[in-house]
Amino acid sequence: GLPNRRALFELVQKAKSGRGPVYKTVVYLDLDGFKEVNDIYGHATGDKLIMIVAAMLKGILPESAMLARMGGDEFAMVVTGPEAMKPCLDFAQAILDFFAKPVRIGERSLQVGASIGIAAADIKAVRSQELFRRADMAMYESKSAGKNRITLYDAALDAERLRKAAIEAGIRKGLDNGEFDVVYQPIVDARNGEISSVEALVRWPRRPEGPMMPDQFIDVAEASGLIHPLGQFVLKKACLDLGGVPGLRLSVNLSPAQFRDPELEAKVAKTLEETGFPTDRLELEVTEG
Repeated sequence: GLPNRRALFELVQKAKSGRGPVYKTVVYLDLDGFKEVNDIYGHATGDKLIMIVAAMLKGILPESAMLARMGGDEFAMVVTGPEAMKPCLDFAQAILDFFAKPVRIGERSLQVGASIGIAAADIKAVRSQELFRRADMAMYESKSAGKNRITLYDAALDAERLRKAAIEAGIRKGLDNGEFDVVYQPIVDARNGEISSVEALVRWPRRPEGPMMPDQFIDVAEASGLIHPLGQFVLKKACLDLGGVPGLRLSVNLSPAQFRDPELEAKVAKTLEETGFPTDRLELEVTEG
């Protein structure tokens, strides 16, 4: 029962006619957990959830605001005027308050949330597509920061996006060009002072722009899916390096993204087969983080 993305863009474009600045504030909303609802309960339940959310949004809509379904489980609301930020923030907070309790559909109780981004600009100075992009970027920042929250667009978000994109591209090239290495942290038996095992740790020492520590690139690797080839590189390199050291146990970290990979077992088995590393000496560790 809501206008679509195209209709909302057309309404925003019409507002450009006339004199003086035209201030628009966009609230961009994406449901957290909607895919799981579709996967577990089916698309009919997902459709009902979308209609319930649409009705809720209509009920809390600020005066003279425009609301649209942008596609899937994404919605956008636009308010005109230089003083629009306050009603937009109130609107966004009301959405989070709504999702603080489970949504009931028949006998089912669904726990979903919302990630929200807000951006404001004079659309005579900033194109409407750019304004929506900023709100969309702020929304994705809410998702990456833990979901179920509100983020206001800031130019620093663009700088951070470009930084992450550059690191992602660097990881891809680095894996192809042999820029990564594995170092080993010894675990010592306090009773006899002997090294009983080692933990394999990835490093990026041959990066053209200079070395980068794991706490700066592991998150990017996880978000982009590059953690899978990077993790396989670490495992294989460690098995090759330590295969000839008898009796020494090897611990290799797995990220949660790797742990969720249904092919993980097959990948580890293949690496063990290729390197000949003894299975009973390998420990796969999922970090407490």
